[in-house]
Amino acid sequence: MSDLVQQPSGAVKQGDPPPHRRGQDLPGRAAIIQLVGTVLAEQTDEWTEGHRYMGLDILAKCRTCVLVGDTPTRNPIPQKLTN
Repeated sequence: MSDLVQQPSGAVKQGDPPPHRRGQDLPGRAAIIQLVGTVLAEQTDEWTEGHRYMGLDILAKCRTCVLVGDTPTRNPIPQKLTN
């Protein structure tokens, strides 16, 4: 037993986290709530932006029309608009 070196109780062993990180693995409740709120706000912004405009599939459906019989003739565009 005489060949064992006594170390103080507060000595840092190899592989231990640095002293400023010990016991602080989890943030406080307020920090977690703030982080979750920020992530949800960002997701809401992305969802809103993605659904703000009609998608190409919806626009394609709007432009399709069912033709029955012959192709309809187009109305001529007036050359001049009158007041």
